[in-house]
Amino acid sequence: MSRFDGKAYLITGGGKGIGAALADEVAAGGGAVAVFDIDGDAATEKAAQILAGGGRALAIKGDARDDAAVRSAVAAVVDEFGRINGLAAIAGVLRLAPIAEVPDSHWRDVVETNVLGPFQFVRAVVPHLRAAGGGSIVLAGSAMAFASNPTAALYSASKGAIVAMVNSLAVELATEGIRVNCFAPGTVRTPMARELAQMQGTSGDIEAVVDSFGQGHPMGRVIEAEEVARVAAFLLSDEASAVTGSCYGVDAGMLANLA
Repeated sequence: MSRFDGKAYLITGGGKGIGAALADEVAAGGGAVAVFDIDGDAATEKAAQILAGGGRALAIKGDARDDAAVRSAVAAVVDEFGRINGLAAIAGVLRLAPIAEVPDSHWRDVVETNVLGPFQFVRAVVPHLRAAGGGSIVLAGSAMAFASNPTAALYSASKGAIVAMVNSLAVELATEGIRVNCFAPGTVRTPMARELAQMQGTSGDIEAVVDSFGQGHPMGRVIEAEEVARVAAFLLSDEASAVTGSCYGVDAGMLANLA
């Protein structure tokens, strides 16, 4: 029996990057996957790939900042699969600017997507996890919650909020069999990393620039989305049955190397 057999999971940001890699991990483990993404085409493509491989999947286009869309998505998952056993809130955005120049639009984008979105999904999913007798919630943190860079105050603050949210929710929900954890990656080869390369005015080989970001890791390379997804899948699974309130580093040694 595979580790996700007979269970259903909702993954936000599931159309690309870490979320898409996690959708593949869950499907490969026998789980039904709801792929939620603001990019409807990406969600549809990922769900179609899972279905073509013999898995169970549902594509949902929506904005994690919109509570009505969040509640509608959760209802759609329950209608399709009959239950929800876990949530992985991966959707996020990156905005960089010197603190004196941060526009209100950046604040809204980052805080509403990276903090409010996961909060709304957790709020909507918890009653269904209770009905299932327990479950697992995994949120997307970042190594930048603990050690940051210039111009990244907003992003770092949003990921610090995730770590604090995980700590509180883990304690609140522990007696109900609902585990809450997060992962904290370093630089991962994702659309966000490519966006960062473009922000830096890169006009050449974007993938080469992304590769260069890995020089900041002691392992000397960028992290692949699949590597992070495997850790997230562990946290979602019953293999992590005694793990709650934790933030797993997947940073190729970055934080351990801080002087």
